[in-house]
Amino acid sequence: TFTELRKQLGDAQRPLHYLAIPPSLFAVVSEGLAKSGCATNARLVVEKPFGHNRATAQELNQVLRQYFPEENIFRIDHYLGKEPVQNILYTRFANPIARAKRFR
Repeated sequence: TFTELRKQLGDAQRPLHYLAIPPSLFAVVSEGLAKSGCATNARLVVEKPFGHNRATAQELNQVLRQYFPEENIFRIDHYLGKEPVQNILYTRFANPIARAKRFR
């Protein structure tokens, strides 16, 4: 429950809430965080998809801003960095010199 989360946060000064949940739950969870005192000085990360279209994204923004200041809301797409990281891993293991250093 949100009350239990508040207890677990203890004296946390600036907690970070990472919401990797369906957009339909953003409002419910944000409200629960706020009502339990978990939104005070907290940062909120919401993971894409952020709404189904422009109108629903704007609605979600309005809801989130009721409980968190804009400067504490972060919207991310965790897939943006996926391919470059995979390319680094491929290069590292495909390169015989890098592989030899790796397995010493």
